[in-house]
Amino acid sequence: MNREIGRRYGHLTVVEDTGRRYHGSIIFKCVCDCGNFKDVSSNKLHSGHVISCGCVNHRIRDLNGQRFGRLTVVSFKGRINHKTLWNCVCDCGNACVASTASLTTGSTTSCGCRNKENQASMDGIRTGFVDGTYQVVVSDMTAFWAAGRYWELTLYTDLWNDEIVGWSLSSRKGDVSTYFEGLAEFLANKKEKYMGLETIFHTDQGSVYSSKAYNDILQPYGITRSMSRPGTPTTGRWRP
Repeated sequence: MNREIGRRYGHLTVVEDTGRRYHGSIIFKCVCDCGNFKDVSSNKLHSGHVISCGCVNHRIRDLNGQRFGRLTVVSFKGRINHKTLWNCVCDCGNACVASTASLTTGSTTSCGCRNKENQASMDGIRTGFVDGTYQVVVSDMTAFWAAGRYWELTLYTDLWNDEIVGWSLSSRKGDVSTYFEGLAEFLANKKEKYMGLETIFHTDQGSVYSSKAYNDILQPYGITRSMSRPGTPTTGRWRP
């Protein structure tokens, strides 16, 4: 057996001789501490020219033990297709894999159970007491990537017919103006057509939705405020 098998060079451990040669140097298959495999010549290993699969240059941010919404990061999975992936456990007990980008931008906050619960909750509200437009309006912000660019979208939706009655989009992370711009459109529509109608307005307890500046804007418009209990975004707590 080749004496190089099992030896470590930086973050790389030699696992096998590939049988290939490059300018007289043996090409070894190595496994990196991050879990990725890389073929490296013996010359580059011995000279220290290559010490990892490339992840060291990437400077991976350690997310172990951190919480993102309902997800807790439990271990590093590796880098695949230039994405840094983490093994996560959801509060519901399911396991899932998420990238650093999706976790830190807020585009992934659960294993998928949150979306299912939100849909079930909205269906329950519809069948329970919503029988006309502008009776219940809900709002939420979502973050996503499109064409390699980060976006934050805040929507205001009428539960009666799923009509979007206000919205705003920004490519800046944490841009609170999307909440207020979407709100302005929602309130302008209400003032024009439904000012005499009592409207229940439901959101989670995010910092913008619960701020005094935001809620002061609602007061002249005949709106009954509703917010979810902390940690339970699909439940309502009516606040007249």
